Amino acid sequence: MKRAILIITILIIGASLYGQDQRIDNWLISANAGIEAHDKRVFRLPDAAGLLGEQADYWGTYHRGVEIQRRIWQKQKISGYLGVGFSHERATFLRPFNQIYFGDTTKILLTANEFEKWQIPISLVGRYKINSNWFATAQLTSNIVVYRGIDHTGI
Repeated sequence: MKRAILIITILIIGASLYGQDQRIDNWLISANAGIEAHDKRVFRLPDAAGLLGEQADYWGTYHRGVEIQRRIWQKQKISGYLGVGFSHERATFLRPFNQIYFGDTTKILLTANEFEKWQIPISLVGRYKINSNWFATAQLTSNIVVYRGIDHTGI
């Protein structure tokens, strides 16, 4: 729990810091990291209670990524940015996995404790300048999944 509080505190402090050099005025560069609670849906598995009882961990899905955005439009206090980046998500919850999904009919049902996605986020951002220090921002992001992996890394 202390680790989660420390991570959240670091992320809030990092998100509140803002700096912009005049030479790169049309560009925004961001990095992000996050942690979230496990997705513990097991979809009516007969031994769902046993599976959930073995894993008391609450946290375990990790995110990290970078993004670069370029200003494409500005009129008075409103500006628009277009961005692209790269992100990674990794979940570590042990769950059942149906191998038939990949066409392997020799192994009917396995367990997987690592699920990861590599994505390319493409974003459209609108910003409204409230005053010299404050902005209101709206962002629309679409993620293109370039790799999805499922694995069982334990015994």
